[in-house]
Amino acid sequence: QHGFARNMNWSIVKSESITLDKNSLTTELNVKNTDEKPFSFGTTLHTYFNAFVSGASVRGLKGCKTLNKDPDPKNPVEGKEERSVSIMCNCCTLI
Repeated sequence: QHGFARNMNWSIVKSESITLDKNSLTTELNVKNTDEKPFSFGTTLHTYFNAFVSGASVRGLKGCKTLNKDPDPKNPVEGKEERSVSIMCNCCTLI
């Protein structure tokens, strides 16, 4: 479920792509394929930052593929995000 990198040997080459300003925290992730064969790659970063958030929003997800793993994680239901903006409160977690 978490991909091949979860149980592979890997290392951080450098750590410097974090930008914090008044209204946002921005991170950048660069991945290098050292194999001769191409592969597709996707990522989700779990920050686990504890923060009180009120009125936060996520934009740009409308039309994206979704996988609903509830109630059966082994048989997710594929769908499409219909909302253009998802509003979250301080009781929600985006992963």
